Amino acid sequence: MTQDRQTEASPPSSRDPETRRPSRGVVLACAGARYLPLAIHTARSVAMTNPDLPIDLFTDGETDDPVFARVVPLERVWFRPKFEAMRRSRFDRTLYLDTDLRVLADISDVFDLLDRVEIAGAHDAYRASRKALDPSLPPAFPQINSGVLALRSGDRTAGIMAEVERQLHESQAKKDQPILRRVLWESDIAVGILPEEYNLMAYRHVALWSDRYAAPRIVHNSRFSHLGAGGLAALTGGRLARHIEQLIRHDPTLQTDATRSRIFPPIDRTPWGAVARAVEKIRLEAAKRRAKD
Repeated sequence: MTQDRQTEASPPSSRDPETRRPSRGVVLACAGARYLPLAIHTARSVAMTNPDLPIDLFTDGETDDPVFARVVPLERVWFRPKFEAMRRSRFDRTLYLDTDLRVLADISDVFDLLDRVEIAGAHDAYRASRKALDPSLPPAFPQINSGVLALRSGDRTAGIMAEVERQLHESQAKKDQPILRRVLWESDIAVGILPEEYNLMAYRHVALWSDRYAAPRIVHNSRFSHLGAGGLAALTGGRLARHIEQLIRHDPTLQTDATRSRIFPPIDRTPWGAVARAVEKIRLEAAKRRAKD
């Protein structure tokens, strides 16, 4: 196992070319033997789609899988090692990923956001649950999903991660995202919000997406924890997986030389979808006639 000999007290100097931090990299974290294979599957999806990005793993286990550039021992073994991994990352710009996701396309542009903001994460719509509710915060302030987080290295971002880790450990809370939301609200740190396709959790929504939508880059779902090395189709089924692959191939925001192709949502290609479109067309025509009267 490769040991990380860099310490919090003596970070590498950005002025010394021999010790300068690598500029960009992906970090994963897991504690417990059952999660290590999941981390490997996720890391391989990164390597297949973003081969230039080094991938570090923080864990209490051991692996010599070549997909990882470094394997770093955890200082604390518990159910949320992600915050330690983010604050100890050796990269100038880090993209942290949970182990229950698959990266499907180029995600290098996420690092470019860190020119403008210090932390970037995807909006998490599941914030009306009893555990997530916080009446003291404006509902318009988003909760971001902690499973896909980009951050610029520095004392401020390390401090945010350490504070979330401290509160989570002391409160024994089961969910970290409400704590992260409050810590971000109380800070003055600049936060960017990633679009849904960078952390697609409700993957069935893609059945409504046409070529006018940006294609999914990351599909994140807890069911990947039970699918082993299974790819996207194991989660979504073959039909929806093929639709996602088609969206990726023809997405001009991903492929600069992509040929534009009209892609209809799978739901529109079903008998039910055809009936729904016909009914909607009749309804709109009737509304136009009423407006003229």
